Amino acid sequence: MKTTLQHVFSELERLHPSLFDIHTAKGKEFVDHFYKYLVMEKEQMRAFHLMTLLNKNFDFEQYYKEYFEISIQSIEDKEYRVWIEDSVEEEGGSWWYCKQNVFGQLYDPEYPSEDHDTLEWYLQNGYKVEEVNKK
Repeated sequence: MKTTLQHVFSELERLHPSLFDIHTAKGKEFVDHFYKYLVMEKEQMRAFHLMTLLNKNFDFEQYYKEYFEISIQSIEDKEYRVWIEDSVEEEGGSWWYCKQNVFGQLYDPEYPSEDHDTLEWYLQNGYKVEEVNKK
């Protein structure tokens, strides 16, 4: 059984086989750089298993937050604005300024714990989306 990260790398290898060709400089560099994440995942899983065996009061949620969850605030995200139609507004709507996290989801930094839809979802559903240029 593969972990999620192993599935990601398998899919990458299927879609971009040249990245995994260690006989080329590009492939060797790619594998050398990203192999460390598989090792990290293995160590995290090993530690998790050990903690569950040793501690009957093991707090899975806390462990997950500390070792697996990626905080969306800790990542340099792309900024976007989305036109939200609203008949009450004078202009017929307003711009929602948001960021995109590493999962492709748009979110409001003021409300990071709310559910998020992906950039693709907004585009597929007819929203006007523009990337905000940082100055």
